[in-house]
Formats: sequence, C-alpha cells, structure tokens
Amino acid sequence: MKKVGHDASNDFRFREQYAYQVLQFIDSDRYHSLIKSERPDYITPDHTIGLEVVSAIPSNLQEAESLFSRISSGQSKRPNDDIERLNRTGSELICDNNEAPIAIIEPAYWVSFEPIESTVSNKLKLLNSGYTECLENELFIYTEIGPGLETSENCLLWLRELSKPFPRCFDKIILNEPYLLVVFDIARGKYRNIPFSVSDFEKCCNACRRS
Repeated sequence: MKKVGHDASNDFRFREQYAYQVLQFIDSDRYHSLIKSERPDYITPDHTIGLEVVSAIPSNLQEAESLFSRISSGQSKRPNDDIERLNRTGSELICDNNEAPIAIIEPAYWVSFEPIESTVSNKLKLLNSGYTECLENELFIYTEIGPGLETSENCLLWLRELSKPFPRCFDKIILNEPYLLVVFDIARGKYRNIPFSVSDFEKCCNACRRS
C-alpha cells in the first residue's frame, strides 16, 4: 500500500538531500565531509569517497503515484479517466466508506529484482565511463518497494554477480526504503541491516525540508 510521507523519488534535489541525511544517520563520521558534485552526486574533498544517488521505481508505479496524488487532492479534471489509467498501471485504488481515495495497492515487482537490476547496471556503466575517480565508490538507491530484510543475503550475492563484468565497481550499495535500510559491502561480501523506523524516516525527510 502506498506509504505516507514525502516521495523522495519525485524531486531530484530532495532525493539527494534525503540521501545525505540517511548517510549521516548511518555513519556521520564517515560521511560528514561529503560535498555536492556531479558524476558522482557527492564526493569528499580528498576523493576518498564518491557517492551516486538514484531511485529505483518502475515507470508505471511513478505514473500510478502521480495519478493518485492528482485524484486524492481533487485536482483531477477527469477523475474517472484517471482512475481507469491508474488501474491499467497494475495498481489498485483504495477508498474509504465515503468513496474518498485514501491509498493505492501497488503490484509486486521484486520477484525478479528487475527495477534494481536496471538501476545498478546503468550506474555501473556510468561509473566506468567518465566519473571522477575516487578511492571508494558507493551507490545510494531509494525505493518504495524493495526486496525486504529476508532476502538481503540473496540480494548481496546477486549484486556481486552483477558487478563482476565491470572494471570499476561500487564498493558499497546502500538500499533504502522508507522503513528499511541495508548496506551491502560488495567489496567484502557482507551486508548490514540497520534499524530504520518510521520516526527515523520522518526525521530525515524533515531535515531536508528545513535545508
């Protein structure tokens, strides 16, 4: 079901600020000196760490969330047509007893990990074609429909396999959902699930709104 809170995937600037706040939550000593850059999005002044920020959300889900926002806010000029379009994306509109839209149920995408696979593959190609060279390269992925804690070990194996063909790889891949946070250490073959509560998510979002 659609989660409550700012969608960190819709606004690129917000997404980058949100990623920075989550990184401070993970390890402020390691990430406090990151500064904004291009290719990658963040970098330390001494080029020790380079970090790229991206979202992994299927295009039809983005369309469904845009339609839901328009319908639920009353801004839709043709709500019946928009509801029909939303249903064609694979999502389902949920209404309360007064038939007011309150949420959407999203389809399950993660059996094949296709959205993350596409995202990581594209960023690996970019990493190997002109990114600023850093001692360590990291990738922060925001999603709203991730694989969940129970699949972290398999996800690590799969991410390492996906990285093998590339000369330069991401040393760490950080996967974040609103209420889940996993750091995959690709170089060392380890992963760490970090407790990330609703209040933690909201604190990171609110810190972006204040900046």
